Amino acid sequence: MMPIWDRLAIISLHYLPVTHSGVWLFLPDPDASSSSEEEPDSDDSSSWDGWPMEEPQPTPSIAAPAMQRFYLAAAHAALQMPALKQMKLIALLETGIYWHKFWYFCEDLLARALWTSSSGFVPDKEVLDRWRMVPRKHIEMDLEVEILEDENALDSSDEEDGIYESD
Repeated sequence: MMPIWDRLAIISLHYLPVTHSGVWLFLPDPDASSSSEEEPDSDDSSSWDGWPMEEPQPTPSIAAPAMQRFYLAAAHAALQMPALKQMKLIALLETGIYWHKFWYFCEDLLARALWTSSSGFVPDKEVLDRWRMVPRKHIEMDLEVEILEDENALDSSDEEDGIYESD
């Protein structure tokens, strides 16, 4: 039997860019410059055989295919939340440079989903279809979908619709 969260109305989740099983939800941008491409200094005392002991790791920023499965799972969970008014899913990426955010909002006769990402993420058809099922099931309305590349879109949407968070 599926879990049902009858009274859960608001959920906000800030998540890491890797799953508990080690699957990366975001990959490094292949176009981003990396200091690891430079030739290491063989006289450096922190190197062994001419290679640095610790190379800088590229910052994950591009949504991986696993993100589609992540959003399918979130929609599946939302289908079990009849009182859901708002769901925020925000990736903990390098602040100010990369972002990936999702917001679902449902009130009265309005249901909206917003994806905003610095990498231009677009949910696939299966994800969109599953999310469209959520308001159809709970309030018998269609879902309005927005896909943006604006880091502040989520914050401005909260203010427009009268939802404010206290940190």
